[in-house]
Amino acid sequence: KRLFFQEEYKKALEYINEIEKTETIDGEVLFIKASCLMHISIENYKNVPTFFGIDTDNDLALEALSILNKLVAQETVEDIESLCIDIARLLMECYKYRHAVVYYNKAIEKNPNVDLYYYEKALCCETILEFDEAIKCYNKLLDKNPYYEDIWYNIGEVYYNKRDYEKAIEAFDYVTVINEKEYNGWFKKGLIYFAIRSFEKSIEMMNMCIKIDPKRNDHQLYIGSSYSEMGEYEEAIKHFKLSLEMNDRNLSAIIGI
Repeated sequence: KRLFFQEEYKKALEYINEIEKTETIDGEVLFIKASCLMHISIENYKNVPTFFGIDTDNDLALEALSILNKLVAQETVEDIESLCIDIARLLMECYKYRHAVVYYNKAIEKNPNVDLYYYEKALCCETILEFDEAIKCYNKLLDKNPYYEDIWYNIGEVYYNKRDYEKAIEAFDYVTVINEKEYNGWFKKGLIYFAIRSFEKSIEMMNMCIKIDPKRNDHQLYIGSSYSEMGEYEEAIKHFKLSLEMNDRNLSAIIGI
């Protein structure tokens, strides 16, 4: 256990394998063994973007999954719910999002009243682009608390990634109604209006951003870009210059001028 918690996964695994030669190990140690295998299996992905490691099951990962599946199948396990959540979180940590969803589903089946299970499952679904399932999970949480700002924001992000801009704006509207000082809600709406060429609305959203946090320069850049698209070049240059005052290496603002 000490080696595992010190993240000495290879040493911990060697020690467990030696123990297995002479005695039967219990479920807790089996879980640690599977965890070690899973962590070792993803070492090659530590320095690359997460999506390259998604559901790439090498031999070590498959062995770990086999152990975990056997653990859950054991009739002697007293708390299947907790075990499934531990497995789901391990798999999520190791970029095995599709496998993690399976275990979140098992935990939810055992206890459908834990909000965090739905939230964490939704994050996995977002990562593997299962947007509709993510939205279902978030809506479950909104059924309990319709004023959950973070959930509305996540729903907005999901619809934004789906390019369903109308529903994305609707979700971000809830964010800014619940908390009118939420910069990112206004900014996301500004981005969407810019993307659909509603430049006046984009400027309106970005001006709200300025009121909340005038020191940031990204809103000035989009205001300048909106004015440029509208053919109001003097106004565009003014805002590009304001953006450069805050960040003199802003290449987009330099190009805009």
